[in-house]
Amino acid sequence: MNVKNRLNLGMSLILVSCFAAYAVIPLAVPTFNCLGLCWKTADGSATNLCKVQYREQGTGTWNNALDLWYDSRNSATMPGLNYVYAGGYINTYRGSIVNLKSGTTYEVKLNLQTSLKETTFTATTWSEYPPIAKVIELNENYTDSVSLSESGTAAGYVMYTHPAGAATTTIDVNNTKIMCLMVKASYIIIKGLTLKGAQMHGMELWGSVHDIIIEECDISGWGRG
Repeated sequence: MNVKNRLNLGMSLILVSCFAAYAVIPLAVPTFNCLGLCWKTADGSATNLCKVQYREQGTGTWNNALDLWYDSRNSATMPGLNYVYAGGYINTYRGSIVNLKSGTTYEVKLNLQTSLKETTFTATTWSEYPPIAKVIELNENYTDSVSLSESGTAAGYVMYTHPAGAATTTIDVNNTKIMCLMVKASYIIIKGLTLKGAQMHGMELWGSVHDIIIEECDISGWGRG
């Protein structure tokens, strides 16, 4: 698998996942071009449709997005998902808005059709050009797993990349290690790495890390056949 384009792994595939909080008020989880939405409300039901509209902040025209999906599942009956949040999934709407502009603030309006409940809030997508506070150059070649542990902040990311003058940093564990890269830091950019030969994972996120950007990386030959 080649990873050539920028990916968001902080909340990867959050089109239907709002697992970070118990959303009594609406929760929006951004990536570069989408917003994952989650809303827990007492009057939620499968028959009480939740309409979604959005617009760039300061503009006049509302756009329609897909209705939120009502999830009535109880985490207690779903093995492995109990950690998601204490209240489970009861009375929770989930969904997403896609094809948005990066680095842009949007107004979002949620409207319950039966109970006529409405709420409006704002959320901002990630910028294509996050501020960089520090650049850490890795070695050109590794044959063992590498751990990234120094975090940045929202005001200044830490970029991990190949050394100046080298085309890439290659981490080739030759099927001797479970993973090539252990990510233990948040607010980081991983750029220009080649990851090969991991037994299970080319890259693994540890704990509750978030806001991780991957650019121009090549990940191949991982996973047991």
